[in-house]
Amino acid sequence: MVTVIISMMDTNGSNSSDIYSDLCWIIHKSKVWCVMKESHKIYNTAVEATLEVIGGKWKPVILFHLTFGKKRNNELKRLIPAITQKMLSQQLRELQEEGVILRTSYNQVPPKVKYELTDYGWSLKEILHMMCRWGDSHLERKYGGRATVLANPELGDESDI
Repeated sequence: MVTVIISMMDTNGSNSSDIYSDLCWIIHKSKVWCVMKESHKIYNTAVEATLEVIGGKWKPVILFHLTFGKKRNNELKRLIPAITQKMLSQQLRELQEEGVILRTSYNQVPPKVKYELTDYGWSLKEILHMMCRWGDSHLERKYGGRATVLANPELGDESDI
């Protein structure tokens, strides 16, 4: 079994500026695949790139809670009771891989781990708080007084957001 990976190159040996330079031909078991190299992605809008990092049901909620300071895993679980422990761990790992949060392990017994926003993660604060305000307006528009946002002791007065 042999796998050969061939990258498209210009005749001078440098990567071409056209779209084909970012293609990779993979030959395996008499089959040929053409795949996009991981280093180059095409987005229709920058919103797609944003959602690639913070999209999903839980990531914005996790990040929102981290805008109020460092949190341990069990604190986040308490603040987001509907998330499973497995999903919380997965989302935290993905956010860490993207460089949005920092995981700090303390050398003590019992083990202690805290999560916090990186400088890059802090750049999302305004977006997250705007999403919160928009959500409040949406709930009022859609449900009137029939929707309840559970009180969050971290938030205090809405003007603090």
